[in-house]
Amino acid sequence: MNYLQRTVTKPDVGLGLSEDWNEFVTIEGSILTAAKGDEIKTMFITSCNEGDGKSVTTSAMAMALTQGSINRVLLIDGNLARPRLHEMLHLDSTPGLTDLLFGHAKVEDVIKMTAIPNLFCMPAGETDVDPVSFFRSPFFAYMLDKLQKKFDYIIFDGPDYMGRSESPFLATVFDGVILVVSYQDTRWKVAKIVKDRINDVGGRVIGAVLNRRRYIIPESLYGVL
Repeated sequence: MNYLQRTVTKPDVGLGLSEDWNEFVTIEGSILTAAKGDEIKTMFITSCNEGDGKSVTTSAMAMALTQGSINRVLLIDGNLARPRLHEMLHLDSTPGLTDLLFGHAKVEDVIKMTAIPNLFCMPAGETDVDPVSFFRSPFFAYMLDKLQKKFDYIIFDGPDYMGRSESPFLATVFDGVILVVSYQDTRWKVAKIVKDRINDVGGRVIGAVLNRRRYIIPESLYGVL
């Protein structure tokens, strides 16, 4: 079914989406279309800088993926420096991602149901870890592979790209990267630098969200950035 023809219901989880919900649904369809028919199951969401509204955008996009379908969607909070998803979705922060990878919890303990049907969340867990070595652990890639068999989409709320050393590696692990750009605060030159750096390390930017205006910037338009 074409995403523009779907009947969707705005979730009420306190994210302030009353005016923007239909645009998030359109963004979700546009980004998947921008993937040019390839199977995109895992997405790394990053931003140019801290405070660009990435986590709200990530949550809304994940919710949009569940609407009008039977898609099972898993949100993972991988922003270990500033985890927010558990607060936004009214969940306990632990156990979570780090507890699973360190063997302190089982997968069924860290995947939490949300108030949105078919939307699940894995919070960050204990955050007193070195994120670079943590994400380079072989078990992280193994975990993602196993989770893909349980969910239709995995949306990873990562750290901002410019300020965190783990971001370049994370950009290479997922099927696609979505860049959140603050309409009010981010210069286009900075956005282009981030996009180029992601491509240089082997990441694949499949789209960008112009936040606080909620528009999709398809890959074909990156030449004008």
